[in-house]
Amino acid sequence: CLIQTYLHNKDLEGAQSLLDDWNSYYLSFSREVNRALGRANLEFGLALVKGCRYHIARYYLEPAMELLQVHDATFSDSESQALCLSAMGYCVFMQVDFEVASLLLKQARLMWKSLNWPIEHLKTIAYTLKNYMECLLELDDPTEEANVREDLLMLHSLLVKLQNDMLIADVFTCLGMVAFNQEREGRAVVFFEQACALHKQSKVNTEEILKLLRFIGVASYNCLDFKKAASAYLECLQLLEGQQHCMEHNKASQVAECCASLGFTFSRLRDFDNMLMYYQRAYELEVHLSPEDLELIITNIGSLYHVKAVKLEKQGNKDLAAKYYGQARDAFHKALRYSWKSFPFINYGYFLLCQGFYLE
Repeated sequence: CLIQTYLHNKDLEGAQSLLDDWNSYYLSFSREVNRALGRANLEFGLALVKGCRYHIARYYLEPAMELLQVHDATFSDSESQALCLSAMGYCVFMQVDFEVASLLLKQARLMWKSLNWPIEHLKTIAYTLKNYMECLLELDDPTEEANVREDLLMLHSLLVKLQNDMLIADVFTCLGMVAFNQEREGRAVVFFEQACALHKQSKVNTEEILKLLRFIGVASYNCLDFKKAASAYLECLQLLEGQQHCMEHNKASQVAECCASLGFTFSRLRDFDNMLMYYQRAYELEVHLSPEDLELIITNIGSLYHVKAVKLEKQGNKDLAAKYYGQARDAFHKALRYSWKSFPFINYGYFLLCQGFYLE
């Protein structure tokens, strides 16, 4: 009761002082007192986890587990034990011991599942599974990842009924970012696509869908899956264009970035007509793009005009070829204005070399 009073008053130091004193004498206590002491350690440990004091929390959760398993017949396979395992697993996870954390979190996952996912603990369960999935990413266990993904989707169906259906979508987004930062873009795409699918079901989170489509595009591009990247960027652009007041500053900036990304992606697909179309659309919104993006766009446009000019010249169409040579030269000159980096100079140098202007 004293521990609960301390915690209610947010006096963690008072609770810690009392518990440390009692924990040192637990061997001399009766079963009933040890049971109460175990509960106090558990409540204090959970409060420390909530306060992000993971290292200290572990030293109260572990004796709580030991005392309650021995002295409380109702503890085993209960919600209290599942909470304790979830909290202990999270503490170890935050100390970057992924192997031990995965064992604890797996136990917690199986126990929550055997308890049929109690509604009052769904948020805790969701984050337990998220932390477990992060451990599995580190340990590279795709089979168990698939099992946890199924459990997360099961939780999603329960949360939809409780009108809190975006929690699991946010978990998948977070997992996607973790995988992306680990340079595991293939897995990141899977998580982002799952999050996007869940947001689409709600039909109200357009901004999140736009963000996720851009993530899918970037991660797919990095995986060299340019078709998937192009598909994600096209869907993103269609959503942006379908919104009212699309050309407000923020939306115009997103449209410009999306068109630039489509230009870069179609260049990798060797689809030069679409590449040029989206580059030109992006350039029309140049005020919303960074100098680095503009430098790359205009340099690539110049290179594309150069390719067209060479092809036309080989076909004997010298007048049209001359036109494209002129457009290529103009594009390179524009690119040089945006930056003093080497990229546009190298491309312009190659163009001049092909033209026979060796001194330039």
